[in-house]
Amino acid sequence: LQSAEFCGICHKFSHPFSGESLQDTYEEWKSGPYAKKGGKQCQDCHMPQYTGSSAIYSVERTNLHAHVFPGGHSDMVKKVATVTAWVQIKEESGKRQANLRALVTNVGSGHFMPTGLPGLRQMWLAVVVRDAEGAEIFTNTAPIGIQALGADGRPTMPWNAVRFGMDTRIGPQKSRQTDWEFPVPEKSSGPLEVKVSVYYRLVSELAAQAAGITPSLAL
Repeated sequence: LQSAEFCGICHKFSHPFSGESLQDTYEEWKSGPYAKKGGKQCQDCHMPQYTGSSAIYSVERTNLHAHVFPGGHSDMVKKVATVTAWVQIKEESGKRQANLRALVTNVGSGHFMPTGLPGLRQMWLAVVVRDAEGAEIFTNTAPIGIQALGADGRPTMPWNAVRFGMDTRIGPQKSRQTDWEFPVPEKSSGPLEVKVSVYYRLVSELAAQAAGITPSLAL
């Protein structure tokens, strides 16, 4: 349990029929910045090291790893991403146009964000803009993930996938930029309030529909 290669035995596999890669978390880490000499391994984040005994009557060891596996089901997801936003307003012919740019950076994950089987987890960028009176003047979302597509070309569960579609995942220490344009109503006065957030669901809407259950709450 001392090396990431042990984790790679399970966290890298393909669809048994189509041959498409369904999970490549190990390779995402191996080809990224955390795998460099002296960098973090899977165990450093998902199997914290501690001192103790691995079995009854065994000697005390300083390099044991706890089998707690925090990750997508824990508060660790709240430390994965940062969001920076800029807004520029231009006025032409008496009309105001706002240009909004959001930059999401993967600052806390040694693999893609999100990783794992496509469609099971759900992550997205959401923006809400309000005027000085609190009225909502613009709202939009942008997915962060990869689409698993079925034979009909529609998003599906990974076991039914024949190919992959749009890929907006973010690699470790990488960023993805999203731009929006929207008109500012003439009656709006005062400063605009811009809220840009990254949300995450442990069980996506698509997975919940396939399983007949309720989607997880958005974090």
